[in-house]
Amino acid sequence: FNIGVGLALIGAVIDDALVRRGRLASFCGRAIIAAVTLLFHPFATLAYGGLILAMVIGRELPDLRSPRVFAGKLVGTITAALPIALPVALLLALSPQSPLEIAPGRTLFGWSPFSVPGKIGDLLTAYRAYVPWFDGMIALITLAIAGLAISLRRCSVHTGLLLAGLAFGALALVMPARIGDAYWVETRLPVFATFILLASIRPEFALTGRRLAGVAALLLTLGLIRTALVSAAWLRGQQDIVSVQRAMSEVAPGASVLPITNGLQKGELGAAPLGRYFAGNNPAFWSYPALAVVERRAFVPTLWTVPGQHALRVTGEWQAMSGAFGGLPIAVRELGNRANPPAKQYLSSWRRFDYILHLNADMPISAENRLPEQGLELVSDQGFARLYRIVPAPVVPR
Repeated sequence: FNIGVGLALIGAVIDDALVRRGRLASFCGRAIIAAVTLLFHPFATLAYGGLILAMVIGRELPDLRSPRVFAGKLVGTITAALPIALPVALLLALSPQSPLEIAPGRTLFGWSPFSVPGKIGDLLTAYRAYVPWFDGMIALITLAIAGLAISLRRCSVHTGLLLAGLAFGALALVMPARIGDAYWVETRLPVFATFILLASIRPEFALTGRRLAGVAALLLTLGLIRTALVSAAWLRGQQDIVSVQRAMSEVAPGASVLPITNGLQKGELGAAPLGRYFAGNNPAFWSYPALAVVERRAFVPTLWTVPGQHALRVTGEWQAMSGAFGGLPIAVRELGNRANPPAKQYLSSWRRFDYILHLNADMPISAENRLPEQGLELVSDQGFARLYRIVPAPVVPR
């Protein structure tokens, strides 16, 4: 998603050059850029569309009371939107199943419980990474600079970008947490809303000489530190990936692996290694079990296989052991729980799997996260990842 948003921003930067080359070049160029962003994430295409419409509105707000000006902007808006909508329309038309088609018994939209701290956290998604106190400091500094520049009227504003950023920010406040079977929707718009709003304001403080160099050096240093922290988090996260790979080296090809996570409470997250959790309490290791498919040709029930949204399909006998809405490893309390939602009913017969892959196993394990002692045989303990073989229950003769 973030890569797609970055490509959308690059597309907006080169849009002026496309327009200068003529209508055909701008139409084809915008359609190609929209298609590329769509490969990464549909919301990245939405961000690109918003940026291009902001370019059409322009730096200064036009006098829309004039019929001629209004008609010109309307034609420009439609002309700009058509090539961006084209790849989206082709995707919907050529897909064998609509991405908006939902599973039986589910609604199209789903909202999280409303809370003011939660909405503030959503709006600050672009700043949230791996070190909360540093992320907060970066947010305060950038917002303070923008706020000071606006209050002192020491800035120039791009009206189109400002309107686009505000529109995306307002829409983010009412976005559902789920559309169809796509989750985390409420965190998408705030990311590019932040980028667009910051791009719309250019501070113009009267700084010269050493002061200007000092401020530039400070901002550069903060950016480099943030980049270094993210890099350190990713590099340390490779240790967890290696742990998973080593544990799964004992998995036989064609076997089935059930991923279980050792979830931590908020007060315990501070003890977790850098990079294991991001943006608060979100585990970075949710998708690690998918390595079993690539490297061991094994089956994992938490793959994303929603028809119309993902290319993978679960076939044959595996369908009874898959939730289709995957992605998230299972909590111990869900094993054998018949009160699970329909997507996790397969866990009522979890012992049909061959292995359990226990993630985050090097952290303190509470009573509710402790695996059953009966019927499990430890195969490999790699710290973060432990692999257990599920021993079939003996058949009792009648």
